[in-house]
Amino acid sequence: MRRAFEHSPLARHAVLTAWAVIGAVVAVIAIVRGQSVVGALGIGAALGGLIVLVPFVFDPIPFPLSRAQWPMRLPILRLLARRRHWANPFYVELMTLHSAWRPDYCAQQLSAALIKFPWLPVQSQSFAGWTRADRFVLKRITWWHNGMRPTAAGRFEDVPPGTNVVVWVAAPAVGAYFFLLLLIVVALLLLLAVYAVARRALEAGDSPTTLALVVLAGILMTVVVTGLFASPIPFPLGQATTEGDRYIKFFDDVLGASVIARE
Repeated sequence: MRRAFEHSPLARHAVLTAWAVIGAVVAVIAIVRGQSVVGALGIGAALGGLIVLVPFVFDPIPFPLSRAQWPMRLPILRLLARRRHWANPFYVELMTLHSAWRPDYCAQQLSAALIKFPWLPVQSQSFAGWTRADRFVLKRITWWHNGMRPTAAGRFEDVPPGTNVVVWVAAPAVGAYFFLLLLIVVALLLLLAVYAVARRALEAGDSPTTLALVVLAGILMTVVVTGLFASPIPFPLGQATTEGDRYIKFFDDVLGASVIARE
């Protein structure tokens, strides 16, 4: 039964499951206390989401986006997950490396190479994270910009006489989805603002300067946020090193692994 649960959709989408369960409990309590069904569902969804997301705000090593997550299978996000660009925070870089060592030994060596709590970046390879059996989650730690830095997750695949290390590097999943929701809300508000300013300008006979400034400000905010904080591909300034490049070097140093595929 435990094995069946570990491979069930509930386990694969634990965050959404927790959100649904907590939200349903809150909604039932709200209905019992006299709230309407629609209002109770709204309260349950909002409060349940808040309760579920708050721990991720303080999680120093969050799980990254993955092409296998069901939101990333939607047409637009599926395209973005494969579109390599510095202004795309939903790009998921997928890499496969090969090590001559066995999977259990790779897991031991990787665990030993990770910096321990409180994750002070005092080593030459300052990577923190956790390993569980054949899976791992990693994050590069520095003294700056750790909030939305892309993280990595992966697994060890037994390919005798060695091991394939499948790694994907992307923005933290919870942060990226929250940013997507925020972006949608801001876009809707921006459209409403544009409509209001345009209508006022037409009625007053003024020039549409304010309208142009609002649109440009929204575009600038989006580009700055996505380009500098969320995307695994850095802003193209000089010889920029991607997070994927750093992970490749890390696995080469720790496991002697070389890249056999990268997309």
